Amino acid sequence: PVAFQSGAGLTLRAGGSMLTGALTSGQYVDIRANGTLTTGNIRSDEETDINALGSVVLGNVSSGDYAAVSSDTGSVTTGAVDASVNNPAAQLSPGLDIGLDAFTNLVTGSLTAGSDIGFVSRTGSASVAGVSTSGSLGAFARSGVTLGPVATGTISGRTAYIADAAMVDLLGVDPGITQIDLSLIFNAVPVRLAGPVSISGSVTTGRFVSASTGAFSAQGAISASQRVSINSGGQASFGGLVTSPLIDVRSSDIGIGANGGLGTSATDQLNLVVDGAAAAITIGGDPTNGYSLDSTEAARLRARRIALTLGSQAAPPVVNLKSLTLTGGGAAQPNLAGTDGSFSIQTPGTIRVTGS
Repeated sequence: PVAFQSGAGLTLRAGGSMLTGALTSGQYVDIRANGTLTTGNIRSDEETDINALGSVVLGNVSSGDYAAVSSDTGSVTTGAVDASVNNPAAQLSPGLDIGLDAFTNLVTGSLTAGSDIGFVSRTGSASVAGVSTSGSLGAFARSGVTLGPVATGTISGRTAYIADAAMVDLLGVDPGITQIDLSLIFNAVPVRLAGPVSISGSVTTGRFVSASTGAFSAQGAISASQRVSINSGGQASFGGLVTSPLIDVRSSDIGIGANGGLGTSATDQLNLVVDGAAAAITIGGDPTNGYSLDSTEAARLRARRIALTLGSQAAPPVVNLKSLTLTGGGAAQPNLAGTDGSFSIQTPGTIRVTGS
């Protein structure tokens, strides 16, 4: 493939498919292909704007301003992407620094930007090696999201938001990357994507939101300065500690590993909501089928107030309360922090106590 280098802007057009080597521009890179598009690494000192009718395959992308990559009917695959990292003026401009839009599957290396990052797989899944930004993250897909470590800003308004691809419709009709306002989505009730969410690294953010019909899995720690809200139709499993003033976990089962935990003594409220898919509910004792929070997992809960409630089951299952120990504020590492710590179970059905 032929490489292109320009001290000025670089514009490439193809009535069909396009195949190139590395692309380097002292200004912008602007590519349109009416077929598939494959390139080597791309470097531009200003913006990078790439669109193809078919699938897009790129090497690493480094952009002085924003980076926008989209496919109208196919997949998007890229190496690592960075945008406006060393450009303070670009970081202050409206819109996204990185915007990736795939009709089918999206697969990328790590994404690094000075401001907001957004990506969507409209009919498939999204897999991203990692995210680092001082802004926010909007991650949208139809059938699943897989992420590596995620680090966003932590001040008020900074958010990591994972939900269904349909939510990008809230942005309006093709607003353009410089006009996208992710707060239009962040302020809406999240729609569950039709698949699992898996995060293999740690998460640091202001507000963390995930909504999926499938399982939710976080292998590392989640630290959110404002709130954690997880809505899963499957099991929610945690391999690391989740820290935030407010934590909400809705799921049909829960798993808290040996290095995991929900809340700290600084957590004011921890809400566990049993999703409608759960056929049986057991709190305490040994692990069992259905929604099971065994005694070992219960010992990894910490907050001033811990509440377990049932979702919208038409015929709520019996809550089986077996043996468990939750320590109060006088303990060195209390499960129920403060002088007014509390643990409650709320159900319109029956609670059967078989332990102590």
